[in-house]
Amino acid sequence: MITIGIIGSGQLAQMITHVAYTLSIKTLCYSQNKNCPASIFSPIFVGDFFDLHAIKSFVKKVDIVTIENENIPKFFLLNISKYIKIFPNKKSIFISQNRLLEKQLFKKLNILTTKFIKIYNFLDLQKSIDTFPLPAMLKTQYFGYDGKGQYFISHKNQIFNAWKSLQKKPCILENIIPFSEETSIIAARNSLGNIQFYPLIKNKHISGILYISTLDSNTEHPLQKKAEKIIKNLMEYLDYIGIMVLEFFVFKNELIANEIAPRVHNSGHITLNACNINQFEQHLRSILDMPLLKPLVLYDSAMINILGKNINIKAKNIFPEIHVYKYRKEEFSRRKLGHINITASSTEKREKIINQILKKFPPIL
Repeated sequence: MITIGIIGSGQLAQMITHVAYTLSIKTLCYSQNKNCPASIFSPIFVGDFFDLHAIKSFVKKVDIVTIENENIPKFFLLNISKYIKIFPNKKSIFISQNRLLEKQLFKKLNILTTKFIKIYNFLDLQKSIDTFPLPAMLKTQYFGYDGKGQYFISHKNQIFNAWKSLQKKPCILENIIPFSEETSIIAARNSLGNIQFYPLIKNKHISGILYISTLDSNTEHPLQKKAEKIIKNLMEYLDYIGIMVLEFFVFKNELIANEIAPRVHNSGHITLNACNINQFEQHLRSILDMPLLKPLVLYDSAMINILGKNINIKAKNIFPEIHVYKYRKEEFSRRKLGHINITASSTEKREKIINQILKKFPPIL
C-alpha cells in the first residue's frame, strides 16, 4: 500500500488524510507538533524543518510527498526534494511563497494583475509613494495569509508606521483594485498533463480572512472559460502536478490575478458537499496519476468559516441543509476553527440559511 507524506498537520492535512483513509491510502504527516488537527486520521512524524536527520528518516517511511501549506523553509524543501518526489514541485512552491515572484510570473505570462513595486527598505518606500496611486497596500513578500503581513496606506504620512508595523521586511507596494467581486478557481493536473477545472467560486472576506464562499449549481460564471485558460497556462508553464488555486479580483469584467495557492484551499472546502468530487480526493488522484473526474456542482452551496469560536450545535436539528466541520483547535480571535457547508435546493434557500447562521453565530475577530 502506498504511503503519502504530507508536509504540515493543520486542518488542510486533516481533510486530506481523512479522504486518503476513505481511499485506503496511508498517510504520514511531518509536523513540529504531535498535537495537531491531522492526528485524528493520520500518524504524525515529529521533526524540525531544519533537522536533516529527521528529513532523511521521514522520506524512508513514505513513497511520495505533498504539502498542505506553502510556508515551508527553503532548507527543508531543497533537502527533501533530493530524496523523494514532491508534488507540486519546489519551483511552484518557491514562487507561491513570495508575492513578488508571483507578480513577476503573472507579468511574464501576460496575466493581468495589480500594479506593484518591490520594496526592500524605507528609502524604496519613500521614493515610490510620491508617484504610486493611493490608496495602496504594503504587503510583506513572505508569510502573508489571512490578512497578516499587510498595511493599508491611504496617505503618504502613514508610510513610517506601515514599514515599522511590517517589521521592516521585504515588501511589495500594490495598488488597490475597486473590484466588484472576489473569485477563486481550483484546477487539478496530473503528470500526463490532464487537467480538470472546478467552477469559479465567489468569495467574501472579513478583515482579510476568507469568510464565505458560494457556488451555484445551474449557472456558469461569465468569466469561467477565461479563468480556465489562465490557470491552465500557469500549470503548464510550471509543469505543475496536484491541485492549484488561483484567486482573482473581478474588475470591469476582467480577471485580475491576486495570488496562487499551490495546494488545496480554504474556498475549496465547499467542494466536500457541493460537488461529486471534492478537492482533496482530486488532489490525491492528481499526484497518484489516478483518473481525474470532471467536477459537477450538485447543490446551490456555501461555505462559512467558523472564526474565533467553536460552534456547539446539533447542526441537523437546526438547519438540515448544513454540515459542520471542526478542526479541534484552540480558540482565539481570528482563528479558523472549522467551517459550515450549506447544500440548498435553490439560491434563495441558500441565502436564507446563510443569513440565519450569520445572525446566530457571528465571527470573533
